[in-house]
Amino acid sequence: EVVAAGRELFAINVVKQVNKYLEKGLPERAAVLKQALLDYYQIRKKLDRDQFQLNELIGAYESPALATAP
Repeated sequence: EVVAAGRELFAINVVKQVNKYLEKGLPERAAVLKQALLDYYQIRKKLDRDQFQLNELIGAYESPALATAP
């Protein structure tokens, strides 16, 4: 339960930080990296809040592949 609580808190903090970056913008170097990653992996897609939903971030840990990872 302690690990699950830590994962949930981590996910909450990720969502909060993403929202701050979406509102205020990324630092310059991070913005360059973000754009390079989007250009390579997700052409014609942008970063938005819909990609960082709390229930999806927490639910990812319940995947069987992740549950057995060390």
